[in-house]
Amino acid sequence: MPPNKGLIQDPAVSLLEGNITINENSAPLLLDKAATKDDGMVYHSYVDVHNAVIEAAAKIDSTFQADKIFAFDDSVIIATILRSELDLNDVPITVLPVNEDSLNNPKNGWPEGKGGVLLVTLVDDNRYTTSKYANALKTCYEFSSLLVVSAFSKLKEKRGSLPRGTQFCFGSQVLDVGQRFPWQTKSSISTITEHIKKAERCTSIAAFKKKRDEKLAMKRREERMDVFNMLVTTENPDVSMKEEPSNDLDNLHRDLLSADHITKQLIEDSKRGLYGGI
Repeated sequence: MPPNKGLIQDPAVSLLEGNITINENSAPLLLDKAATKDDGMVYHSYVDVHNAVIEAAAKIDSTFQADKIFAFDDSVIIATILRSELDLNDVPITVLPVNEDSLNNPKNGWPEGKGGVLLVTLVDDNRYTTSKYANALKTCYEFSSLLVVSAFSKLKEKRGSLPRGTQFCFGSQVLDVGQRFPWQTKSSISTITEHIKKAERCTSIAAFKKKRDEKLAMKRREERMDVFNMLVTTENPDVSMKEEPSNDLDNLHRDLLSADHITKQLIEDSKRGLYGGI
């Protein structure tokens, strides 16, 4: 899913605390892939990869003009899909070998030129390698604009610093664990059919977790709404001073505190995405 689809307002929260808008970024992230129990890795099929690239392409500004496409040596398939999706079939793809020699001496063998550059990677890990290549590329290529696109982005802290003005987008977020792709399959270890089955299992596990978490969240929301509605509809206790005034006031105070607590919990639930539609 795209990481940011704008602001969404929940009517139940508006009732409780005026006009509250909730950023969807505050909601818990639901991933499309879960790691297997066997080796703790996430497996991807060709369809998974293709869909991730299409998601990334949908986030690219239509005004972006690419005169050159650069791809790391394991990202050529990503660049090829992206070039077709963006109707850039006349734009050449240059493969950048991932090694220290080429990185330390980018002018030896790297193409020179100027214009809009599309730099494609398979997985955005900690962004350190990507930033090193992007900054090294500046020494031989004059950017009018630079867009870095990753098919997948790991959920982890990013350490790299891309050149100033660089745009970045990705297709799908993944766990910070090993990622296995179909072209990495060795027939001596596993067949492509077995790989695809593992990829489907990763998707099924994630779907099950999504459904389970949604049901638990809905149940929790309904329980809190039931308690809140009960407090709202219950008549206030008698606060006259004729009989046991202190107890009556204590009971009223406790009821008010309880209602306030439930209200705060409902608002927190909404901010964490426990209401339908968020």
